[in-house]
Amino acid sequence: MNRTQLIPALLLALTIMIGSAPVCLAVTGISTWTQEEIKALPEDYWSALKRDEGDWTRYCQNSSKAFSQIYGNGVGNSYDLFLEEQTGAAAKSPQVMQAKTLKRLTDVVCIPGKSLKAFSGVPLNRLRLVAFKEGALRIIPFDILEFTALGRVVLPSGPEANPRDGDRTLSDNDRLFFMAVDAGHKVDKRIISEHLAGAKNILEIELSYRQDGEKGWIYLTAFGDDTAETSPLDYIVFHARSSMIQTPFMLIQTKARKHKQSVVPTLDVCTWAISPSIGGLSQDIHNQFNINMIMSYRGGITKNETQDDIDLHMRAWYDGAVISFIRVTWKVGTPLGIGAPVAFADVLASPFSLFDQNFLNTPFDPSIIIKNFTLTLGEDMHTSVLNAAPVSPYRILTEKDRKGVIIDGKSPGTTVLLDNRVKTHDLWHVLTGPAGSMCMISGMNDFCTQNAAFRLEWSDTPAKIGYYRYSLGLDNFINRQEHMYLEWN
Repeated sequence: MNRTQLIPALLLALTIMIGSAPVCLAVTGISTWTQEEIKALPEDYWSALKRDEGDWTRYCQNSSKAFSQIYGNGVGNSYDLFLEEQTGAAAKSPQVMQAKTLKRLTDVVCIPGKSLKAFSGVPLNRLRLVAFKEGALRIIPFDILEFTALGRVVLPSGPEANPRDGDRTLSDNDRLFFMAVDAGHKVDKRIISEHLAGAKNILEIELSYRQDGEKGWIYLTAFGDDTAETSPLDYIVFHARSSMIQTPFMLIQTKARKHKQSVVPTLDVCTWAISPSIGGLSQDIHNQFNINMIMSYRGGITKNETQDDIDLHMRAWYDGAVISFIRVTWKVGTPLGIGAPVAFADVLASPFSLFDQNFLNTPFDPSIIIKNFTLTLGEDMHTSVLNAAPVSPYRILTEKDRKGVIIDGKSPGTTVLLDNRVKTHDLWHVLTGPAGSMCMISGMNDFCTQNAAFRLEWSDTPAKIGYYRYSLGLDNFINRQEHMYLEWN
């Protein structure tokens, strides 16, 4: 029987990708572009970019208005609601059987369809998610991502979309997504059936963080038809034309490229801005996204590819209310093109974070031709970060150095900030400064933890300001189900 083998790769982060001497494009207010980049794409692309970048402010304002209409003045987004829940008085409603104690803001909850068997076969448009929050029942945003019986994800949009592979009913292979911050108090399910007309079946879902004794509840509800109330909140928007992801808390824009006769979105990130609603300045401080993939083959041949060599265009995507799921694939170069692996990059973007995992897919045991595999991924900063020093400099914080390394462009040597010599499952660092903060977490499964060499390297020069990069090296492919991921929050 033919088997597909998986060998480990890395999640590609959405970070800025700009060439030398970036300039502000007159039609945009956040992103920066070189003259060469401007000339490479048609005018209608820049018109779409200007429109969508400008729409971010309007989108955030409309989202805040909708939030306030549901939860009251002063609560304009999930962050405001989270702070109110943590600092406000305990729930006193007689309908509350047990008060929510869950303290999760950025977490996305994913529940497999096989855990929701009571709803198997129910049309997706008849399902709603309900929580009891702030003294009332609330309809909560959620997404259900369909998967076929063979595990293929159903993505309705894009050049290689496959909407016909889905049947729009809940199955064991599908996945339910929602934000943990939307969980509420525990109530009697009869309250839902009494207050929401047409509710036929109700499942209580308890979320818990056992280490701290935290709990929260949410209720999946099936209705007799598709006319039941839906949530007016849309936590995430993907603009394919301008290759841009927007949430109330961040804007991520990737560099479009010409592909055949059209302009297509890619995974080549060029802008990442943090919203003022969560302490940011809507300012892009990133300069260049750097990826270097090295395959050493038996026989002494080495193949080296960077982001400029890779076809990173998006093949298909799902744009929901809570998540955007995007798939990117490309062929990895091999000697004479023999047995070329196909790399799969699956991007899961949510209101506060981005999770991007890569696998290399080969039709045979990769160790037959591959001796070792090294992947280095990182980014350097825009020159504007130097303007913050010395009053409020940007820093890189790690678990070993909570005070942080100052970004000043004056550290030419390469320093290893973290490594996995102690066989830890994850490493992390934080980039922080006046424009906002992002936490990067890198995790590995058991096999990579024991067999891969992994470290966080750092240098800081005028040519590569604040340059961090994670480097993964592996020469053991026995398991072939191993993986490593990176998550940006």
